[in-house]
Amino acid sequence: LQFTRGKVRRSEQFIWECRGNPVVFAGFSPTGVSGARVGPVITIPTERRKGFASAAVAALSQRLLDDGHAWCGLFADVENLESNRIYQRLGYRETCRFRSIELAVSA
Repeated sequence: LQFTRGKVRRSEQFIWECRGNPVVFAGFSPTGVSGARVGPVITIPTERRKGFASAAVAALSQRLLDDGHAWCGLFADVENLESNRIYQRLGYRETCRFRSIELAVSA
């Protein structure tokens, strides 16, 4: 809770509303010297598939660029074709892939 309050205080977390009701929670983290990583982006389940998250990501990305960030990035599940199409439509492009690796530590 303290972490989230700090992000709200620094204007790094936002609530996207429709008709006065919250529909999307979106944030970002500064990355390196000149960039920002968009996320998390969470849509209220009853409001999904209405374009709210797309609008929120587009608006937040533009705000970050307007505020002087040289670039914006985000993490996307490579297997989620729908979200990847949306991100590409918003101007994002795949530049690299990450893989989580679990290392076993022997005692």
